[in-house]
Amino acid sequence: MSKSANDRNLLVGILALQLDLITQPQLIAAMQAWMLAKSNSLEVLLENQKAITQDERAFLAALVDKHLSLHNNNVEESLAALSSIDSVRKGLTALDDSDLDQTLSMVSALKGRRAWQENDDPDATTLNTGSALSGERFRILRPHARGGLGQVSVAEDRELNREVALKEIQGRYADDAESRVRFKVEAEVTGQLEHPGIVPVYSLGQTEDGRPFYVMRFIKGDSLKEAIRQLYSESFQKAPAEDRRMMLRKLLRRLVDVCNAIEYAHSRGILHRDLTPGNIMLGKYGETLVVDWGLAKHIGRTEKHEGNDEKSVVPLSGDGSSATRLGSVVGTLAFMSPEQAEGRVDELGPPSDVYCLGTTLYSILTGHNPIRRSSEFEMLQTISRGDIVPVSRANSEIDPALAAICTKAMALKQVNRYPTAAALGDDLERWLADEPVFAYKEPLLRRAGRFVRRHKTASVTALSLIAASLVAMIVISAIVTSKNRALAAANAQILNEQQLLKSTRDSFRGLAFEVLDAAEKELSNKPGMEQFRDGVMERSFDTLVQLRQDSPGDRRVALELARSARLSGNQKARTNDSPEAERRLQLSISLQEELLPTAENADDSRLYLIETFRDLAGVKRRLGKLSEAAAALETGGGLLSELTSGNNQDSNFVRAAAENSLAWIGVHYELLQQEQALESARLADEGHYAVLSAGSRRVTDVILLLLSQAWHGRMLDALNRPEEARTVFAKAIDLADRNLKKQPSSRDHQYVFSRLLHWNALGVLAADNLSDAVALQMDQALEICRELRKNHPLSEGFDYNLADALRAAALIKAKRGDAGAASGLFDEAVQNAELYAKNSKNPGKTQLLAEALRDRSAFAQSAGRTADATNDLQAALSAADTASAEVPESRLLQKLKLDLTKQQTNLTQ
Repeated sequence: MSKSANDRNLLVGILALQLDLITQPQLIAAMQAWMLAKSNSLEVLLENQKAITQDERAFLAALVDKHLSLHNNNVEESLAALSSIDSVRKGLTALDDSDLDQTLSMVSALKGRRAWQENDDPDATTLNTGSALSGERFRILRPHARGGLGQVSVAEDRELNREVALKEIQGRYADDAESRVRFKVEAEVTGQLEHPGIVPVYSLGQTEDGRPFYVMRFIKGDSLKEAIRQLYSESFQKAPAEDRRMMLRKLLRRLVDVCNAIEYAHSRGILHRDLTPGNIMLGKYGETLVVDWGLAKHIGRTEKHEGNDEKSVVPLSGDGSSATRLGSVVGTLAFMSPEQAEGRVDELGPPSDVYCLGTTLYSILTGHNPIRRSSEFEMLQTISRGDIVPVSRANSEIDPALAAICTKAMALKQVNRYPTAAALGDDLERWLADEPVFAYKEPLLRRAGRFVRRHKTASVTALSLIAASLVAMIVISAIVTSKNRALAAANAQILNEQQLLKSTRDSFRGLAFEVLDAAEKELSNKPGMEQFRDGVMERSFDTLVQLRQDSPGDRRVALELARSARLSGNQKARTNDSPEAERRLQLSISLQEELLPTAENADDSRLYLIETFRDLAGVKRRLGKLSEAAAALETGGGLLSELTSGNNQDSNFVRAAAENSLAWIGVHYELLQQEQALESARLADEGHYAVLSAGSRRVTDVILLLLSQAWHGRMLDALNRPEEARTVFAKAIDLADRNLKKQPSSRDHQYVFSRLLHWNALGVLAADNLSDAVALQMDQALEICRELRKNHPLSEGFDYNLADALRAAALIKAKRGDAGAASGLFDEAVQNAELYAKNSKNPGKTQLLAEALRDRSAFAQSAGRTADATNDLQAALSAADTASAEVPESRLLQKLKLDLTKQQTNLTQ
């Protein structure tokens, strides 16, 4: 979309706000929606969000056209004429959109020129300074930038014949006493902080009308924010890897300079409180300068800085903190510490600025802010909870030690952060110098590798001997030292924890139970909450483990630990840790079996145990342990048979039998037992339908019915019974569609609906009866898979589903003759399958990659690209071979490998 069209959207929003047609939160929400689909007009988005009516939309469109005609049809001129834009500038800037930032900067410049052009000499305004300055020393040349309180111009210093930056308070704040104090405090603080990393102030004065201004060095260069954008720009990402590494290291060195400057400010008793990449300027000759001290706060020296020779900075105009009463929030939200975001002004200290430095480091390492754009309330909640995607997840290429430095700097609690900015800078220096860092416990191989890198000039023999000796010494020393330290720490920790647990056992237990319930019931369908949910369950599990150790005879603790082990085990399975999931589920089963003989409600306890065996079977199947999975299901089935003897009509028992049948499908499918898989799917379908017919209102029962029907239809297609399959799929898709419309944000409903559409499309494709409606259904399924992957990035299943849906969509596009779209989708499917294979810990994870490569090979062959087809097929066979070797029990993988071998033979003949 053109820039003028983008600017027009902003004009629409500002006019609507100025006329009170919408509120500021509604404007921000609409701008967020627009940034996700910039081809849409803002008035349409506002109407879709119910912020304005259709009549108001028409009125607004006409008003925008009229406003433009009054300003020579120049959108930026129109925007500059609106006063309301200043009231929402902070909220719009927080959205961090490059197009929007460019427009806001241009509008600021235009507004500045208009204000300055009200003078008699619009091109060169002369300021008469106070007695501290001599005559008319400074002469404004041109506007440069405008912030929340002040405006900066490039001026000429006539005495020293140089260009300087002259900052004055904006006219609208000139008569506000509090604003004038804040402005003067900023000037005094900046002037007293004499450090190479802090922009120097040359003079402080006031204009003839009494408006304060100060003059400082004019920095010729870009901000760190712009440098980060360049590093992660599409063009630079195509540059050689070595160039990108060098650029990253340069920016890290700049951040070390910033740490030193901030440490100096802290030593003088000053907090910055608004450290962001945009407030760090990078000079052309290696200068790194921290600017914009408008929110600086005087806190006095800490104990760490009492021995400093320089005196504490005390601004003559006050401390500038009148606007920062307890509970108020100032600063840039996306880079703000939790205590600052929550308005806990009395808790602000050097660790608060350290957190801001950590968020800046996060931006350098990932290319984006740690807090993604959303409503102000949601951003505050995210900061308060520490619910931030880890650096290692946001950019898997970042060195673990560097990621650990960032994580420590951004710790939720101050006590867990670096105590000073200097400590953070020192750890960054260590990483840059290839030294071990305090925030990361290095593996022994990494230490040995560092030794080898530093002794490259030694002979091979000597190097081998030295390396071997060093590794041995490191191992022995590390083991002895770490064991001694660990033993002492463990003894102290055990003693402390026992005392704590004994005095607060009931509180811990109640909290653990409440946290577990909240994680399971409230967070499962919340987009972006998978990591937080995982952490909540982990804390609950750890607490219950400690309580169990302290109170081995407490039956309730044992019951809740069994429950926590099962729920957190299933969460581990969802988030790509099946081995740990298996351990926890087995722990849950052991505890349940131990408690079963004395259970108050034996039937409910047995049902829960049967469900846990079913969960364990699912995890074992993902781990390739098919015979063990079958054994777990048989054990659960045996318990169920004993339970239902003489009472097989109870809905709870019918549901358990249906869920067991559903779990059997995957095992049969892997073993190529298609008839058994179909029978299990049919039984699961009938069982869940019976539960719902009996009056169940559980959402889970609907989801399980739809999953059963999806498998039922898929197995009918696999056994070449397409007519029956279409009947099953049609019925299920209709039910899933109706339920999704009732709960459009439900993750489970979205997932099962996309699976039905996806598998039905594949069945129709195999039957060679592809219609436009089915093709559209596949497009819809793919869109849902993309959204699920985006909203739940830690869920491994959604990674797999997206890659598989891309493969299906590519096959359908190819079938319909859309070669261009098919080619792109095949490539995307292979890339996502490769990513899944790289990240998954489950054996057999390369199966999906083999299938994607196989299909792309067939597509290349049909297009006459024999070489590409051959390469893809060879890679597919290699991936299938790997998967089959990892899961030797899977006949499905053996068949895939055999089929690919035959295809390769046919292709080469």
